[in-house]
Amino acid sequence: MKNKQVVWAKTILIAYDELEQLCGAIDKLVDTIAGGSFYSCGPWIASNEVYNVSKKIINLSEKKVKYINLKVIVEKCMKMLNKKDAKVVVLRYVKKMEPAEIAGVLKISLRSYFRIAKSALEQLADAMETFGYNFAKMENEYLSDLFISSIYRSVFLDGRLNNEVHENSKSSILTGGKLKGIVNESMATLLVGC
Repeated sequence: MKNKQVVWAKTILIAYDELEQLCGAIDKLVDTIAGGSFYSCGPWIASNEVYNVSKKIINLSEKKVKYINLKVIVEKCMKMLNKKDAKVVVLRYVKKMEPAEIAGVLKISLRSYFRIAKSALEQLADAMETFGYNFAKMENEYLSDLFISSIYRSVFLDGRLNNEVHENSKSSILTGGKLKGIVNESMATLLVGC
């Protein structure tokens, strides 16, 4: 169970930097849907169409709230980490730096980096549980979301392939365009779904 919680902690850290962009895309989509429904109003519009437009807007708004909640929980949890652990997490998951680069910046060995990174992820996972975001809640609320579940599956698979909780930089979702591809696919799905 602890490993699943750590995988979720790593998942939301990876997603963190993209959540604002997704929320912006949701806002634009809601505006488009709402604006488009204005032109199709009148006595000839079926009440079913109004219901469908309303339902789409509500669903998108709920998705945005979930993304905002993830951002808030990351920020609250990060405040619970000591300075060095928080720095490692920010450099790796927000700045997307490689482990060797981080070790160089912090003037520590690569082995120390991995030890600190593992400890920081475990502390973050514990902090998430403290705020009620345990693995059961995360799976219940976010596993059905294309963006979050894609990252989760990639992180889980990376962990299984590497037989460890922390990432191997060569296979990590942070390298290359994999994360951007997931973001673009999620935005496309938002557009198609509405």
